[in-house]
Amino acid sequence: MTGLSAQAIEQAIHWACVTELQAFKPGNVSIHSAGHGMTTADFIRSADCIAPILATPQLSVGERILKSIIATRETVGCNTNLGIVLLCAPLAKATEQGEVLNTLPLVLQQLTQADACLTYEAIRTANPAGLGKVDTQDVQNAPTQSLLEIMQLAQQQDRIAYQYANNYIDIINFLPKLIDLLIAGHHITMVTVLTYLHFLSDFLDTHIVRKWGRTTAEQVQAQARFWIKKEAFPSELSLLTFDNWLKTRGINPGTSADLTVASLLMAQLTHPMLFKA
Repeated sequence: MTGLSAQAIEQAIHWACVTELQAFKPGNVSIHSAGHGMTTADFIRSADCIAPILATPQLSVGERILKSIIATRETVGCNTNLGIVLLCAPLAKATEQGEVLNTLPLVLQQLTQADACLTYEAIRTANPAGLGKVDTQDVQNAPTQSLLEIMQLAQQQDRIAYQYANNYIDIINFLPKLIDLLIAGHHITMVTVLTYLHFLSDFLDTHIVRKWGRTTAEQVQAQARFWIKKEAFPSELSLLTFDNWLKTRGINPGTSADLTVASLLMAQLTHPMLFKA
């Protein structure tokens, strides 16, 4: 099966990044609420520069990741999208080759040590908060294994690495629910909110764990579960309350937001007719 064109993949990536910004995701930057020293404009400019790079056919996964992060740093001067880039690069590569759900496992299996070297450089360039050090394959050293093998080592500490190690299982498992919500007629912005709250309530946000500790991550997870249980479709007031609770504490559930972008991209790639105007 022939994959999508570079133009179609670029448009899908850009759409996912921008659509995520339209939704009120407590603790994260959106059109409803800036935060953490960043604005919606920073994220839109970041999307503008990474979408064409991630969709460039001749680039390896590692090259897409590094070039995207360098372009982001040059454009906005801060880390707005490392997790997004890490998740979207294999999806873009897989979509070039055919139906993404079929080709993604092969793309992940074919990741190399060279991909790992380029990704390490990208991570050092982005310099995410709470990175820390590990005993094996630390990002400050030259990797000696493939990118997939390194992600397998890191999967218990990082939910993005977990997607690499498990064929994006969290995203694929939630995809039917996301699609059902859209088919039922719910607006994409509310579907995006519910996708975000799903990840925040079902899994500890590993960005929070790294930066603020497991106890704080558990408190945030409990808050997300409270709002989901309280309201099937959270009101703007409840979202604002949760957003204030997070941002007054300086807490940014970044991994959950990254997984939301990747979920939107997966939905667009697998069910494009749902998104036709």
